[in-house]
Amino acid sequence: FPLFLQPEAFLDNPNNSFSKKVFETVADNVSLFIKDFKFNTSNGTVKKSAIKKAANQYRKILKELPSIDLAIVHSVSSTYDLADYLKLTCPKIAVFDTSDCKVLTAPKFARYDKMYDVFGYTLDSVKKNIEDMVEIKKPSFVTRSQVPNFIMPERYEGSKDCETIRLIFTGELAPHKNIDTIINALSKVKNRKKFHLDLIGMGSMEPALKRLIANNNMAETVTFCGSMFKNEVFDKFRAANVFVMASNHMSFGLSYLEAMSQGCIPLCVENDRIDGIVQDGVNGYILKEKDVDALTNKLNEIAELSAKKLNSMSMAAIDSASNLSEEKTAARYIDKVLASINKN
Repeated sequence: FPLFLQPEAFLDNPNNSFSKKVFETVADNVSLFIKDFKFNTSNGTVKKSAIKKAANQYRKILKELPSIDLAIVHSVSSTYDLADYLKLTCPKIAVFDTSDCKVLTAPKFARYDKMYDVFGYTLDSVKKNIEDMVEIKKPSFVTRSQVPNFIMPERYEGSKDCETIRLIFTGELAPHKNIDTIINALSKVKNRKKFHLDLIGMGSMEPALKRLIANNNMAETVTFCGSMFKNEVFDKFRAANVFVMASNHMSFGLSYLEAMSQGCIPLCVENDRIDGIVQDGVNGYILKEKDVDALTNKLNEIAELSAKKLNSMSMAAIDSASNLSEEKTAARYIDKVLASINKN
């Protein structure tokens, strides 16, 4: 729902009893005013009367607020056009995410093009999907999710042992994770003894994966670690060289960033939710999904890299993860918002 940037004085006023939640930001004298209305969406639709009722509640709130300089709407397709009903005269920004991409059409975007002054995207892939569908002529920017400070430990500062390339996977051992792609690729590398793979997690595919490993005589190459506590997983990250995934994430790839923060070089598939963060050959590698031969070739290439190159990429991965802290992401977000408004 719309987020209204408001002066600190209003939010601190005890006489304003509206439901609200205040987040500290890096900008002086700026806070977020948030008001959520719950709609009954059990049948997949929302009645127009309910939207109008919510808009009326918004208008009552707006009358009590100082003049609004800027309105930002995230998950545009889920706001049920509340921003349009409010008839706001200030500049408006629409920020699209992956859920918008699933339902957005050219006619819908044409409506948004009339309503909003600036467009934002939560990922590079979201921007690409929308720009492939329509021509964007208005100012735009990309903002990315941050790594919550309470999740991420201190960045890893050590160097890695590169005599054996330790690969690591974390997640559910499920069919859609394409773990068989990783195992099949590893079975075809030129020097299998150069590698070791740790699989952290449990799932329905475990028996089939164990059979695949046995058929390829890889019992000494792959270790099933089962479920582990978070601190144990981070210990594994610190000992590993490469964090490998062979499937697209359904949401933001936080596990990538957790691994990168501890010096793991990410090996991911293209069009994943980590796009724009992993730079191929700089701080990680990007391959096509379910491409066993491509993954095998990349592992052969990694096996030939010097310890200096591997540790250089490891440090680049750490720097990339560190750059996505809550504070740095918030600062970039505000800078991009204000810059895009100034361009308009």
